[in-house]
This record gives sequence, C-alpha cells and structure tokens, in this order.
Amino acid sequence: MRLARCRMTVVDNGPEQGNATTVAAGASRAKIVQARARDTSASRQRPRQTERNPPEFPVEISLLILAVRGDDPMLAAVLEASTPISLRLPRGTVSHDHGALDPAARAIALETTGLHLGYLEQLSVQFIAGAKLTPLIDVAYLALLPPHAVTVASGKKTPKHAEIAWQSIYIFLPWEDWRHGRPSVLDGVILPKLAAWARNEPASRKRSDKGRKGNIRQARVRYAFGADRNTWDETRAVERYDLLFDAGIISDGPDLFGGPLEQEAWKIPPDPRLGQDLRAGQRRLLATALARIRASIRTRLAIFELLDEEFTLFEFQRTIEALVGPMPHKQNFRRQIETAGIVEPTGRVRTNTGGRPAKLYRLSRDLRIEQAAAPARAPAKQAG
Repeated sequence: MRLARCRMTVVDNGPEQGNATTVAAGASRAKIVQARARDTSASRQRPRQTERNPPEFPVEISLLILAVRGDDPMLAAVLEASTPISLRLPRGTVSHDHGALDPAARAIALETTGLHLGYLEQLSVQFIAGAKLTPLIDVAYLALLPPHAVTVASGKKTPKHAEIAWQSIYIFLPWEDWRHGRPSVLDGVILPKLAAWARNEPASRKRSDKGRKGNIRQARVRYAFGADRNTWDETRAVERYDLLFDAGIISDGPDLFGGPLEQEAWKIPPDPRLGQDLRAGQRRLLATALARIRASIRTRLAIFELLDEEFTLFEFQRTIEALVGPMPHKQNFRRQIETAGIVEPTGRVRTNTGGRPAKLYRLSRDLRIEQAAAPARAPAKQAG
C-alpha cells in the first residue's frame, strides 16, 4: 500500500512532471556514485597522513675500546688539547656507505684510532636533543682488545690527526678500583658526602630488619655501595655512578657536541679525588662498559678477548683481578680453571717470567668453536 500511494502521488503531479522528476533523481544519484568513485581512487593514490616518512636524524657512534695491560684496564681515548676536558671517546658519524652499524663501528675505529677491532658489542642507544644542537642518535659500542694493542696504538696519530692515549679506566672511576683493597676515596670522600645527602630527605619508609626509620636515598646508598666488602656488588657500577651524579658529588663533563659549558652538573667544582671527567655522558658509558665486562666474567667468554691467544694462568687471573679486585683463594681459582675444561695446555712454556717457566694455555677447543660462532666476533688484526 505504501508503494501504491507513492505512485499515485507522482501521477497527481502530471505525467510529464513526474517523468522529469524521476529522470532528474536518477541522474543525481549517478553523479553521486561517480563522485564517490573519484574520491576513492584519489584517496588510494594520495599517501595517508599517518604514513609520512619519519624524520631522519644523524647517527653517531661512540667507541669504548678496552684492553688490559698488566693489572691495569685501559681505555683508548682521544686527546683534545684545545678543550677544557682533554680526553674524549673516539666517535664518528654513520654514513650510507657503511651499510650497517657494526661495520660502521669498525670503520670509525680504524679511522679515528688506527685499530682493527675484534670483539664488538653494542652497549646502548640514546636519542640526544637540546636547544642548541641538532637532534641525533648516539650508539655506544664496547670493543675488547688483547694486551699488545695498547703498545701498538699508544701515541699513534690517526688519519684524522688525533692522538690516541691509553688511560687507566680508574682515573675516571676511582671508587671502582679494588685492586689494592678498599678504595680510600670511598670512606674519605664519597660515603660521608652520601650520608649527608641522604639525611636531607625525610624518612619515607621503615626498615624491616631492625625497625629503624630509613628513606629512599639511604636505601639507594646501601644498594649501590653495600655496607662492607662482602655486600659490594662489582656489577652495579652504573647504579653507583648515577647515585653520585644525582647527589651532586660528581659532574658529567661539558657538552659532548662542542657547545659551551651549560649543564648545571658541570658547575659542580671538580674534586681531583673523584677522578677525571670525559665529555658529557661518556664517563657514564664507561661505567656501563665496566659493569658489562664484570658481569660477563661469570657467564660468558668475553674475558678471553682481553688475553693473547696463549697465556699463563697467572695472566688469566691477573686480568680478572684487574677488573674486579683480588681473589681471596688464588690457588683454588687456578685448580678450578684447570679442572673445569675452560682452558687447555698448549704444550709450550714461557721462560721470561722472572722465575720458573710457566705453562701456556689457551681457550679449550669446544669453547673456541663457540667463541668463533658468536655473531659479535670478528678476527682481530694487528694495526700496522
């Protein structure tokens, strides 16, 4: 019935007018369909607003190249006599010719230090931006070299006319140096300053052990530095650095990218007992690298990258002690190493020891295969 009434309404308007109305309506619908089709086609051809290419930022690579000489872990640094801080990490910009980050790191190391890297692993990636510098992405790499690399590259002029200086990592992080016992800077400078800093915070929670009140700052101090040698965790180097920085005890160096000394942290008067600064953020990267190496001693084979292919057990032990401090049971350590199948004798001895000839060892065959299969491993070359 509804359809019939509609037809009757059209007829009442006259046959000619009704036909014209019907034709006009059909033409209008056709135009709408065509317009929608054109819009759909155009929208497919236009890139969506959400699919715009992301902004491109330059990628910089910072290199922490470490080796152990005797009982001293060394860092390859670039000398810059024209700046307030004369030492910085080797660094460079990634280009399209490099193809990927790892090859870029090796190429930049060769260009800035003259060193052919072997073991290489990525430490961190940071996005750095500021009011007076172009935003960029900074990628930090850790590279480990055997002892002879220190002699080869010392004082060497690189293709960019920079001079490489191997420096003990403990001149930058003196509180981490346990080679000769507990560092005097802990009890003489750091812990009293941290205690005063922690007292300035109101108590925020109760200690569960003896019911005494404490606060977050005190908890951070205990976690990072421990109560004594037995509770000191050598792998918490980053937590210790961050705590010292937050407490205003150490600075973070001047602007990494050539700007003026604008950072508030840099206004802290330097205390020579707290070590030498690097460029901004680079001393924290060194703490990160030290923590990574110390952790790897327990679980991975990275420690062998700091040794020559053949070594004595004394050299092996001394390399570990250079990083974590003296071992309480040296003889037990040597017996455990020999019986655990980690190393194997080469059948040769070293005679220039100042005493009895020492047997030479190398990483066991099974572990050498595992080491060679690691993706971060590449054959190390001696710099010419």
